[in-house]
Amino acid sequence: MRETYRYVLDDYWLAYGYYIYARQLLANKQPSVLVMANDHLMWTRALLQAARNEKVPTIYVQHASVTTNFPPLAFDYALLDGMEAAEKYAICGASSTRVYLVGIPKFDKYQKFINSFDKVNRVGVCVNPLNTPEDLSSLAEVLKQRVSELQIVLRPHPADTRLASWIAFAQGHGWQFSDGRTKTAVEFLSNVDAIIAGESNILLEAALMNVVPLYYDFFGQNMDWYGFQKNGLVTCYYEPDDVVKELLNLSSHKPDIRHRAKRFCATIGTRYDGRSQFIASQLIESIAANHPSAPEEWQKVEEIKELDVYRLVNEAP
Repeated sequence: MRETYRYVLDDYWLAYGYYIYARQLLANKQPSVLVMANDHLMWTRALLQAARNEKVPTIYVQHASVTTNFPPLAFDYALLDGMEAAEKYAICGASSTRVYLVGIPKFDKYQKFINSFDKVNRVGVCVNPLNTPEDLSSLAEVLKQRVSELQIVLRPHPADTRLASWIAFAQGHGWQFSDGRTKTAVEFLSNVDAIIAGESNILLEAALMNVVPLYYDFFGQNMDWYGFQKNGLVTCYYEPDDVVKELLNLSSHKPDIRHRAKRFCATIGTRYDGRSQFIASQLIESIAANHPSAPEEWQKVEEIKELDVYRLVNEAP
């Protein structure tokens, strides 16, 4: 810890001040429950500790993909997307947090945009701030030579500041362009049938929309940071020719692939599909009223020993 003082001493002092402020705020407002969507930033950790000391029940709602580098769950309750997230948190460390697998509430409203086409005609290419136009050049050339009939849409990450460079790249290759700063990921995904992307959460978002995700390893590292490859969500491609071969197959037949995301979204393929918001809100309301859902309404996930995990009884396979 002493070593970290050299780099983030200001955060240590801010954490203490924020903790004092959070305790005063909670004591004044006296909320029946505190819902949080982040569990590893300094100010959220300070707020969590303040709530614990003020005896305010805490609920964590997962907002993005989880990695095993996150801290162990330290809330009273956690609403996680699916089994994959629960297993990763179990690796992070044992916890007394009661976990409910509720699916992904933020995607409920996009059910009507789920892709139902049986062929791939439009392909999105997603790049992040670590990628350069040079990284993409060889893939772009092969796509132009071998699948020129496909419409290609380039989408840089919303945080990428090199907008002019990417627009010029798209124009130079005859591609369309999607501005991540003005168009949401779902708006983008609702207009393509497959995407090519590196290590990015947009691969999962694509699968949830039944858009085929192709994981292209720009740097040959095969990090699989989010476990998408390990859990069967994507296949990793290292060479442009291999990507083109798959696109040629998909241009004649695009399978339904949404079921691949089941481990990441517990409600897929069940009667609760598209109703995660309802499940989550019911749980939060019952916890706030000091009447959390009784265990008999849920089935305990016995294979995860480090956490107290539950899924709805009629969600079970």
